[in-house]
Amino acid sequence: MLAYETAFPHAGATAYLKPTGLQVRIIQHRADETVFIQHTDRALNDAERASGNRTVPMADLVADRLDALPKRRRRAA
Repeated sequence: MLAYETAFPHAGATAYLKPTGLQVRIIQHRADETVFIQHTDRALNDAERASGNRTVPMADLVADRLDALPKRRRRAA
């Protein structure tokens, strides 16, 4: 089987879930601007990964993990 990269935001692409930064794979786009995803992050155990397929709003996905994580504020000196 051939393996190739799929660009974000197409089906098969890797994305990151806001605000946790968990890695997911896009399975299907839906007409109501939601996306069916599969959790692929290695931090999850097998049971969480298998049951982790769910639908999320497209706005909750980003192409870069750093964009998914909340921005930290610096304290004033």
